[in-house]
Amino acid sequence: MTRPVTLPPELEAYVEARVAAGDYASVEDAVEAAVDLLRERDEKLVRFRAMIEEAYESLRRGEPTYSVEEALAEFDRVAAEGEKAEDRK
Repeated sequence: MTRPVTLPPELEAYVEARVAAGDYASVEDAVEAAVDLLRERDEKLVRFRAMIEEAYESLRRGEPTYSVEEALAEFDRVAAEGEKAEDRK
């Protein structure tokens, strides 16, 4: 599906500068990359919220799934994974 998108002037200028610099072949490619990043972020949020819900429920039952150290380590791992994905683009 093709749909025209109107960007605010500051975003339009930014995207056009990235295209002019050769980072993207077209404005459409830049917008597609932005939507891909949004989708990845949303998927990570869903997974992270599920982890939080699982941990909360296990604590309610008195059966902790993660120690604080394990939860923080997992959070750091997911954050690092996101940074690596962003660096590849």
